[in-house]
Amino acid sequence: MAALSVILEILSPMSLRSREEGRIVLDLWRTHLPDLLPDKYGRWEPIDRPFDRCNFEDVLNDCQWPFLSVRKKPAVDASIWIRKGAKQQLHSTLIFRLEPGAATDAKLLDFVKATSVEIKVDFACLHVLTVTEIERGRKNRTVTPLDRPAAKFSFLLASKDLPQRIPDLYWTTVFGVPYVEMFGEEKLLSAPVRLSERLSNGSVLLQLSEDLGDVEQRSDEIERIRSTVKAHLGLDAFFQPGLEASHSYRVPQFSFENP
Repeated sequence: MAALSVILEILSPMSLRSREEGRIVLDLWRTHLPDLLPDKYGRWEPIDRPFDRCNFEDVLNDCQWPFLSVRKKPAVDASIWIRKGAKQQLHSTLIFRLEPGAATDAKLLDFVKATSVEIKVDFACLHVLTVTEIERGRKNRTVTPLDRPAAKFSFLLASKDLPQRIPDLYWTTVFGVPYVEMFGEEKLLSAPVRLSERLSNGSVLLQLSEDLGDVEQRSDEIERIRSTVKAHLGLDAFFQPGLEASHSYRVPQFSFENP
């Protein structure tokens, strides 16, 4: 059950279409994960424009939907899916897929926390894709194969998923204000997890265990914690295998910002 990759995703109600908002994201990236800045970036394949890690001006000029980037060592694929238009009612989304060990747990958590605050997260997750987690993700449709032999996979928790249900709990999950209002702050902060923390923007972070590697090395314990937390918060908010696709889950109301 080897760990295949670490995944990190942050969904924001901000459009991220303005130059100022783009600079916020890149500055957060440079501040908290400088060793994971891209080698190259672009808007389509092949991703071949050199990324200047010291000067973001050219990058900001090209920051349009989507922003795709790659790094060779350590291996990182990262993308920013900016809202296409002012009227589009979808979250802007940051997605990172990196090789295990590319960054410490502490640095990844610092990035998740800081970015969640600065771009007013509605939902964020930090997790590890193992064979078992891939199977879970295929059931809730956050994981899809990239090739016919199903040897490579992508993770995407799409904005359109959240008005339907929460696909799962992850090693670290950040619940934005809409979820805090739905579950209640005290309910979230009293969840039986390794760490529950209120962030300065009113979001609540839940961390299931001490180490990210526990997803692979202590999978049974992670599943026990995950099931207990879901029961604590209410199973009616989380994807449940076997229920019809038309099943109505408990979901919050989302509001989207425009520049």
